[in-house]
Parts: sequence; structure tokens; C-alpha cells
Amino acid sequence: MKEICRGAECDLKSIKMKPEIKLVQLSSNMPDKNVFRSHSMYIGRIDHRHIYRVLIKVPLSDIPENAVIVKATLKLSAISRGYGDVYKAYLVTQKWSKCAVTWNTQPSFHPEVFAVANECNSQPVLDSAVPIQNIFMRRAIKYKFDITDIVRGWMTGSYQNRGLLLKNNESKNCRFIKIIADQRNYCAPVVEIKYAVQCGCTCEVIPTQFVESVETVDVTNQFSYSEVKDVSLAKTVTVFIHNSGTGTIAATLQISPDGIHFADDNGIQVLPGTNAAVVPYIFAKYMRVALTTVEPGSESTATIWYQVQK
Repeated sequence: MKEICRGAECDLKSIKMKPEIKLVQLSSNMPDKNVFRSHSMYIGRIDHRHIYRVLIKVPLSDIPENAVIVKATLKLSAISRGYGDVYKAYLVTQKWSKCAVTWNTQPSFHPEVFAVANECNSQPVLDSAVPIQNIFMRRAIKYKFDITDIVRGWMTGSYQNRGLLLKNNESKNCRFIKIIADQRNYCAPVVEIKYAVQCGCTCEVIPTQFVESVETVDVTNQFSYSEVKDVSLAKTVTVFIHNSGTGTIAATLQISPDGIHFADDNGIQVLPGTNAAVVPYIFAKYMRVALTTVEPGSESTATIWYQVQK
């Protein structure tokens, strides 16, 4: 039997993770060399003989199958760059091995499935793993790729997870960035994935219901009481009172935990021929209205509406 959950009981639990990614440098000037260990890597074109790309593997095995991907972001830090250009993370469509892939054996990619980098605020480069003589900028420039749709596709099976290829259009010289690649560096590339875990129950939407009851009470100088109402499932309660008599009515909402022992809550006075509304200040399981006339010896008649959302 499946559990039925209702409303707020079925909230998704949000989790943020950083999978251990793998990077490989692809270099046109070293077309047969496999490079996956490096303090830094290039993306883009320095000149016609030096064109660089980076392959990234993004493992998702730690994410539950029923997870809902909320946000996925690839973050890079550039420590030097040429002229400004557009950098993209393309969906890779063929298998490749981190320890074997080269420029000449690089996998194909989908030219229409990609994420575009946004340049963000810079931050200091403090890690000694990056030789200072290679740093053209004293502050690393952050690049962020919103890869949410790609990761969702990997999780749903719309795409096979063969990783990402980072490149620009490679048509002009001196359009490149040099990124920190050492995973020991706090500025190293990272993929942040935020996902939510669905509960295993069957969710049922319970609509708000409107419930109304009406009663009439004769009122004198002695206290009269309305019927006791169970309002334990009520979201909101409003009591309307119409005074159809000649004496002013003092009406007090009374609340109770057991329907027997009552305490005063909120009260109003209702002039002859008028209407008034009152709501309880304090929640309790049971409620009633205590009524009496204000003027000595006077009598009146009260019509009471209970209107409840539950």
C-alpha cells in the first residue's frame, strides 16, 4: 500500500554536491600526446598552430535516480587570457578515455547542445601550485557555464553522459584563456549540482473546502450559548452575527480543548439591526459563542453564521 502524503509533508529535500571531475588537454600542436596531468590548461586559439580544447568527465553515480536536478554549474578560473571571446561547453557524443584521448582521437560533440560561459567577478590567485611566472593576471577571472539542461538530459537518459568539450570558435588568433587545472587548487574547475530528492509516496492534492453552518439564538441578560463546533481541521474561521432584536448583544468566542471546559477568546458588541464579524485569536479544537444582552432586562435574537475553510 502506498503512503499518501499531503501538501507540505511532501517537500523536496535539496542537496548540493561537487562530483570529482576529470580533465584532459587537447592540443593541435601535440596532436598525438595525451595530457591529463597539468597545473593549467588552455582553451582557444593562440595562433594557427596552437589550438586548444579541454575535455571534462562529470560522474553522476552519486545522484539518486529519482533526483530532480535544480541547478548545475561548471566553474572555471582563468589566470591569463587573450582578447575577449565566447567559450562554450558542448555535449560530447562519443566515448573517450582520460588516459588515451588526444587531439587526433578526440570524440565528436553535438554542435547545437552547449552552454555558454558567463564571465564573473575575479578573485586572487593564492595557490603556490601555479608558478607565478605563468600568471599574466594577479586575479583569476571566473567563468560559469549553466549546464543544468545538459545534466538533466544525462539523468533522464535523453543524452548519454560522455562529458563536455570546452572550446571557442577558434577562428582568430590570440583568443584564448588559460585555466587552473590542478584539483588541489581552490580555484580548480568544479561542477556544482543542486538536486532535490522526491519522496517515495503518492502525492494527493487536497483542495480547500468551504463549510458553513447557521443557527439562531434567543438572547437575554442571562448567558446563552451557541452549539459547540469542532474546528480542529479548520484553516480559518470567521463568525458573523446579525442582531435582529432591540437590545445590544455582547458576543464572546469561547475556545475549549475538550468541548466541555471553555475559556473566553475574542469578543464584540452587536448593535440592534446590525451585523458584525469576529475571529478567534487562539487555536483550539472546539469553539462556541457566548451571548448576553447589554441593557438590563433587554432581549434580542442573534443569527450566527460559522464560515470555515478546511
